[in-house]
Amino acid sequence: MYVATLDILTEKGGFDPRAARAIGEAIDLEIARSRAASATKEDVTECRHAVGEEIGALRSEMGALRAELKSDISALRTELKEDMSALRTELKEDMSALRSELKEDMNALRTELKDDMSALRTELKVDGQSIKADVVRWIFVAIMGQFAMLLGVLYFVIKFLK
Repeated sequence: MYVATLDILTEKGGFDPRAARAIGEAIDLEIARSRAASATKEDVTECRHAVGEEIGALRSEMGALRAELKSDISALRTELKEDMSALRTELKEDMSALRSELKEDMNALRTELKDDMSALRTELKVDGQSIKADVVRWIFVAIMGQFAMLLGVLYFVIKFLK
């Protein structure tokens, strides 16, 4: 504590010298505490260096993580390509099997259709004579029906229009 501070408190403030000394010590204590609480240039410089070191460490760590991430991505890309290649091969095999199965089914259907058509032709040839006779008979009946209808219309015209 300064002597000038004690003089000011005792002479101008009218304090008792013991009270002035106590007040001076309290003021010094508060000033010291406030100086300890405020940052100096040295404190700021130390903090800057510490932050710089931490940033450098983080940068190196980020670089290592970046390299690790790149290698993981590369490995994943390779694995994905292998999986796609295997899937492509499997798909081609399945399509080939499906294609051959479809060809077999089509050939079986074609054979069955040919057999059915051959049986139908044979049946038509056997019954061909009876079918022809039935067709001729139906045509004759149709022609006679048409002729009878025309005679009826002609009779109507002659009888009622005279």
